[in-house]
Amino acid sequence: MKGNIMIKFPSIEHFRKVVKEVVTSSQPNNIPTLSFTGTVKLHGVNVGVLFNVDEHQEIIQMTAQSRNNELSIEKDHYGFCAFTKQPLTLEFLKETVKKIIQESSKPVDTIVVFGEFCGKSIQSKVAIQELDRMFVVFDVFVIYQDGVQKYQSEFISLFENSEVRVFNINMFKTWHLDIDFNHPEESQTKLIELTEQVENECPVAKHFGVLGIGEGIVWRSDKLYNNKVLRFKVKGELHSVTKADKIANIDIEQLNNVKEFVDYAVTESRLKQGLEYLCEQGLYDGYHIETKDMPVFLKWLAMDVFKEEKDTIIKNNLDEKLIRKQISSIGNKWIKNYL
Repeated sequence: MKGNIMIKFPSIEHFRKVVKEVVTSSQPNNIPTLSFTGTVKLHGVNVGVLFNVDEHQEIIQMTAQSRNNELSIEKDHYGFCAFTKQPLTLEFLKETVKKIIQESSKPVDTIVVFGEFCGKSIQSKVAIQELDRMFVVFDVFVIYQDGVQKYQSEFISLFENSEVRVFNINMFKTWHLDIDFNHPEESQTKLIELTEQVENECPVAKHFGVLGIGEGIVWRSDKLYNNKVLRFKVKGELHSVTKADKIANIDIEQLNNVKEFVDYAVTESRLKQGLEYLCEQGLYDGYHIETKDMPVFLKWLAMDVFKEEKDTIIKNNLDEKLIRKQISSIGNKWIKNYL
């Protein structure tokens, strides 16, 4: 798999969708209890560094990427590509990936190091905005020359170098939780409690001597389930993209009409994520958006709502065309007021 092939980190689901996946894929008398590890969800930008490896197991190319784009010095995202090209950082990243290649049981083709780029002037309303920018690795994806592809979390801990501000998410506070999917509601209270603790005091910021607000927790299954890693996120109320009755909801929200749905789904946090997408595409500089680029924002907004809330729309038997129209109207008004 040589050349610049974009490999994206998968979207992280809500708790209710993981509950549904596990329950519907299990026999009624054999619904499992699964163990999960939680790590701090950082409010920055999703990034990665892709390494192409040749048949001699030498690195032949390194490419920085944002969630949706390959990056370059000329077309960067919050300076992440430039960050990775700093001589000491570049050396550390390459040497660490060489260790992964050496420790792998068979020849490697591609390695992607995924993480969050966060710190000053990247996001607001979180404690880590007070910190110097850093790359915090949260997963490593390996493609082998025989075609096997898998996430290998055992390599995450290799990424730790305070001098170049590369860290790994397992350095900070983690949590462990067994979830009985026969009775997921029994875990809901604990998920809410832990998320509220992080929202009140971010463990990553605290590690560096700063006190303040955190975003939430990402949970990952300790073992593969049906040959895949299960992940879900629980954000605190301040960063939630919906107005759900509870964070870590198990049941689909009951909504009576399109207006209620749009009020529930189109929140300030989601709208700001749309601006972040425009920024990633080079269409928003923090001050101005061209009129011709407004459809890009509105298209992303509708797509994000439908991706995350399709089950809610179906369950409540809501008119999709009317939802799209309402989303467009709210998005237009919001962005004009915001700018």
